[in-house]
Amino acid sequence: MKIKSRSKSKSRSKSVERVLPPVGDSLVVNFEEYDKVNVEVYEAVEEKEKPEEDRRKRRDRRRDRDDEDDDKKEERFKEADHKDKEKEKDEKKSEPPPPIPPAIVNFTDCSAIGSKVLENLAKQNYVKCTPVQKHAIPIIAQGRDVMATAQTGSGKTLAFLCPMLGHLISTGGITRPFFAGKHATACPLALILAPTRELVQQIDEQARKLIQNTGLHCAAVYGGDNYREQAIELGKCQTDILTATP
Repeated sequence: MKIKSRSKSKSRSKSVERVLPPVGDSLVVNFEEYDKVNVEVYEAVEEKEKPEEDRRKRRDRRRDRDDEDDDKKEERFKEADHKDKEKEKDEKKSEPPPPIPPAIVNFTDCSAIGSKVLENLAKQNYVKCTPVQKHAIPIIAQGRDVMATAQTGSGKTLAFLCPMLGHLISTGGITRPFFAGKHATACPLALILAPTRELVQQIDEQARKLIQNTGLHCAAVYGGDNYREQAIELGKCQTDILTATP
């Protein structure tokens, strides 16, 4: 038995010697070749990753350039707008202001009021203008701003209502959104603000007298009164002139 075991052991040792490479430089060479293969694979992976990184860098650079271009464009637009505004100011300063139109004596002297409004004025026996009316009406008719003070009952309401109504009638109908119902929404062409409810009611009443047979519609909105009635009034039709408290 011992002899057989020895023979087997010898055969095994021989077989092992055949399978394993000889000890020495051959093992080192194998390791070097393995390392070379690994290095080649790593370099190949790096070469594949480099284009992706380059693309990312290029995208980032493009984004940065686009952002910079957008900022530069906005700055250029702002500068251009600023220059245009300065030019307009300079032109306005250089041009002399238009002369103040002469005062009128009668309402018929101002053609901008319109024939229909003049007829309604005549029905209420309004012929001659008060001091504030004869100076304010021609200036407002030119589209210029007016700030005037006068005593109570001097006709300030007619001073701005007459040219305003004449302008609305001459421009004709303008399409605007309108939503009727409980929560009615109107888009008036003219807005008149007054500090008190009584003054709002007074202006609205005067406006209703002047818009007869003109196709215009006016309404008033103010606090301290029935909200439902005001909503019903707004929901009837499109409001052209709205008088309200702030």
